[in-house]
Amino acid sequence: MKKLSALLCACIAALLFSVILLPALPAAADNYNEFDVGPELLSAELVTPTTVGGGDEVRIEWSVLSTRGVAYSAVIVATGSVFSPQTEKVLGHYDTVVTGRDGDVVSGTTSFTTGGSNWAPGEWRVTSLGFFDEQDVHGGASEEYSPIIQALPRLQIDVGTDGDQEYPELVALEVVAPDEVRQSDVIWFNWTAREASRVTALSLTIVGPDGRTYEAQGFDRQATTRDGNLVSGSLQVTVNNFTWALGDYRVDSLLVEDEHGNRSPLLAAAENEALAAAAKFTVVDAGGPDVTAPELLSAGFEQSTVRMGDEPAINWAVRDESDLDDVTFYLEDDRGTMYRMRDSSPADRLGEVIRGTSGTWLTVTPWEDEVPKWHDGEYQVVGADLTDEYDNVTTLTSEHPVIAGLPPMVVLTEHASIPPRTPSPTVTAPPSPTATATPTATPSPTSSPSSTETVIPTATAAPSPTETATPTPTRTPSPTETGTSTPAPTASSTAGPTDPSTGPPVPTQSVAPPTQAPTATPTSTTSLAPSATPPMSSPGATDAPPQTPLGTPTVITVEDGTTPEAGDQGTLASTGSDTLGPGLLGATALLGLGAVLLLMRRRSHGG
Repeated sequence: MKKLSALLCACIAALLFSVILLPALPAAADNYNEFDVGPELLSAELVTPTTVGGGDEVRIEWSVLSTRGVAYSAVIVATGSVFSPQTEKVLGHYDTVVTGRDGDVVSGTTSFTTGGSNWAPGEWRVTSLGFFDEQDVHGGASEEYSPIIQALPRLQIDVGTDGDQEYPELVALEVVAPDEVRQSDVIWFNWTAREASRVTALSLTIVGPDGRTYEAQGFDRQATTRDGNLVSGSLQVTVNNFTWALGDYRVDSLLVEDEHGNRSPLLAAAENEALAAAAKFTVVDAGGPDVTAPELLSAGFEQSTVRMGDEPAINWAVRDESDLDDVTFYLEDDRGTMYRMRDSSPADRLGEVIRGTSGTWLTVTPWEDEVPKWHDGEYQVVGADLTDEYDNVTTLTSEHPVIAGLPPMVVLTEHASIPPRTPSPTVTAPPSPTATATPTATPSPTSSPSSTETVIPTATAAPSPTETATPTPTRTPSPTETGTSTPAPTASSTAGPTDPSTGPPVPTQSVAPPTQAPTATPTSTTSLAPSATPPMSSPGATDAPPQTPLGTPTVITVEDGTTPEAGDQGTLASTGSDTLGPGLLGATALLGLGAVLLLMRRRSHGG
């Protein structure tokens, strides 16, 4: 019986081995891509004291093997263990410095400063070092598998009450607005805060006469300036449609945070002198119901040559007085199959110009059965649908100058070399030879009703001051997009967007019926296009180091100690079903052999 038991155990082990290990070997080989190998850690040394107090700097010198340059790095430190509550912090991504290169060996430092009240006193350890190269490919090492990380000394950190413990203090707020604010006007909020470290978040809320609140947009840490311990920046808000009540608006509340996690409570005007002293602005004309379809000003691929598994995107600029519900671009391959790229990120508004991104994921296994499978080859943009929140729709075909000017999107195989990370040229709509007046209905205030007619001027749509080109792990560079205004499209009652399965879209512009009819005694007025530069002057240098990411990288390791590459983030794991057959047959044969031996043994005992 002991021999029989041993035989059965061997059969079970063989079954597990054939089902799990054998399919995994060719799958792992197929997924390897030599072009997606990120920086490999060669050495790391802690060059600052291991006893750390509040406000002290921790600096690690490192060297990596990388055929490309290192864009930035980050360090993860942790306290506790799996048997006690563990706290992790991702640090250093603001302060990465590349110090040299010798062949394929890149050297540099990653540092951070302690501060804030959320450091638990006691022993902390470095758990991983992560790097992104100049083409956004990730590499690094973790304590589970790297002797280099394991050899780094432990840190004894006790921040106490030292270092930066205070949240930023708002000391000045300038409101720049026209004396009489009308539809599509931009109001700027130029702020100055007292802060020794970096201001990483600032939220400003405005309240109107009807109690409705609006949040100012455009905070950008990289666009702030510093003069000593004073940090300055700008926010803005646009009166974008008739839902804005007529009357006075004031700053209502503020929330601000620094890089050490020191966050203010929600401050009201009664709790801050700068908020209380901020000027009001008065909206006198917010326009009427939106009956104008969106207008495409410009579009351009973030990069027109990509690989399977990538997430390509089209950056666009659209003119519309209301917010957009959907921006979809249609692409056609050489077989006549239609594909879609839809808006995938929040849009930014400055005046009438809205900027956003429409993208997709190049996967061979779509989430929905009716979605066609992407493949390597060329895809030509043949149309687009633009829909605003009031169901005004513009449908564009390949005859539109922006659509016609876009290059084909070239999709390479997953294992091709990494394409250059450079934006494709942005295609801009040509200027209109004449300006056409579009009447708009004016809401009736308490006084006698009146109506105005706004002439849409020929102007250049300047980008928001928050748009800066920064390499990020999400692969989203911000190309310069210049929008030239054209007259508003003529409204006509037509069908909505064309189903992509029936062919390219037909050019139409449909608008939703107005909730109130515009009156006809217009007074022709012309408004200047909003400036992308806030009307202020702030001394000091930009408070942003080079090569600063917009997001916070998280280092992830897999069982063999390697790190997943950036190009493989959208790759679905193989089930190995194509190699299951031989393994299962072998395991079945072993089990069958065990069963036969068991029956023979029983028969011999019975005889």
